[in-house]
Amino acid sequence: NIPGHSEVYRWDTNTPFQTQNFKAVYRSDSCQLATHAIADYRNSRMRILESNFPDYIQNKVGCGAIQTLTNMEGCF
Repeated sequence: NIPGHSEVYRWDTNTPFQTQNFKAVYRSDSCQLATHAIADYRNSRMRILESNFPDYIQNKVGCGAIQTLTNMEGCF
């Protein structure tokens, strides 16, 4: 995850750690940022936790932090 961007990337560790070897696997439809990616092995998918936490920490929102848990299908 790149700070300030909502994309989540994957990298095959059998390839060099270079920009061209990172593939975007998730882009948020909201203005929230992906803060965590969690493997859900039982259901064969990834879960993405998105929030406005960076804005909340910088005191840019008045309503508090908002979190959303999103499922990514077919990632394994």
